[in-house]
Amino acid sequence: ASPPPPSEEEVLRRLGGPDGGTVSGILTARLTTLTACKNMWVKGDTRGVAETLAKSGDQSAVVDVATAALDAPAVAGGHETLTLELAAALTPLMRDLLKSPHASYVDLALRFARTVARRFMSLLKSAPEAMEAVRRGGIGVDLVGEERATRAWACVNALEALRPQLDAIDRSGGELAPRAREMRGLLDQMGAE
Repeated sequence: ASPPPPSEEEVLRRLGGPDGGTVSGILTARLTTLTACKNMWVKGDTRGVAETLAKSGDQSAVVDVATAALDAPAVAGGHETLTLELAAALTPLMRDLLKSPHASYVDLALRFARTVARRFMSLLKSAPEAMEAVRRGGIGVDLVGEERATRAWACVNALEALRPQLDAIDRSGGELAPRAREMRGLLDQMGAE
């Protein structure tokens, strides 16, 4: 027979002891990261959000922010939460999530990458030509167009950088392999003329 589960009092005592310091440290670091991300988010600083997440090295915080970006309802006025700017900032962080030992993190990274590829496919397909125009001297007076081209190009590069991890997930088999193959197909479609 297995021992009875510990009482709530015993669990709380353990959390306050030597292991409690570790748990407390992890939660404090996560809270600090997410608070910094929230402060940048409300200011519209998506690049700062991504930089904070990258510096933290906390994959759980990346998962929290990416999930919020995917699952948040459209903001006032009907605009999507996952903008091209946010996609360009967060997509590079998906590479490390695809290497995670946690299947739920890998699944989230695949879902995020698929969403970015599908939502912005037309921009991503035209990104090479648009960036070539920017390199030749710009797209005229269309500064917004140049920013859009730069962000789309950043997304293309970040998504293409996922290919080795997608191949590894596919080779390993399992329930995530079909999703990795689907994402590779979207990458192929993105590069097709």
